[in-house]
Amino acid sequence: MLGYQLYYLMMILLEPIAFCWAIVPAWKESLNRWMAKTLHTLYMKIGWGM
Repeated sequence: MLGYQLYYLMMILLEPIAFCWAIVPAWKESLNRWMAKTLHTLYMKIGWGM
């Protein structure tokens, strides 16, 4: 069950990135930074939770 929740969370977090890449490819750099910060925050929350 937890695996599905994490998968769903990742899809929700990454969906705006793919959408913006499709619309404006020049935003790729800023979206990569946003994705890295978001994933880092998520991993830190998981790490502190364990």
